[in-house]
Amino acid sequence: MNEKLFIFNPFNIKNWTNEEVKEQYTILEQALTSGDTPFELATNIELYANMGYLIGEMIARYYEVVEISSVELKVAISTEIYKDRDYWLSTKTDKPPAMSYFESKALSKNMEDHKKLAHQESVLKRFKFAYDSIEQKQNALKKKLEAVKYDTFNR
Repeated sequence: MNEKLFIFNPFNIKNWTNEEVKEQYTILEQALTSGDTPFELATNIELYANMGYLIGEMIARYYEVVEISSVELKVAISTEIYKDRDYWLSTKTDKPPAMSYFESKALSKNMEDHKKLAHQESVLKRFKFAYDSIEQKQNALKKKLEAVKYDTFNR
């Protein structure tokens, strides 16, 4: 039997481009069958497992992007707060405003980076939803397979 479970090597897949991952996902998706025989159901379960693996790879990639962007944004905001407050202290004699003043200025200066991070987080969230959905589909197919086996062998 030609099993397809875990056909991807985690040491090599990290070198694939996003487009290559997408192409492989499409190949697996097109191989899905609509039959209800035990063999077809088992095949689809394997295909969904591999599709889930590819989605997991994309989650890992986007998670890294989100984490790096988040840290870079925090550093940029902290730097901006420090620079603005330091500039205030060096050029003015009156008491500086509350830190929230400098924080809001820094946040507004980095608004585009906030929007970019929000977009990256939404992409990550969509992949997480897809991963959960595939897992649920696999579980449903496993239950269906058990029902088919029960109906077939207990008559």
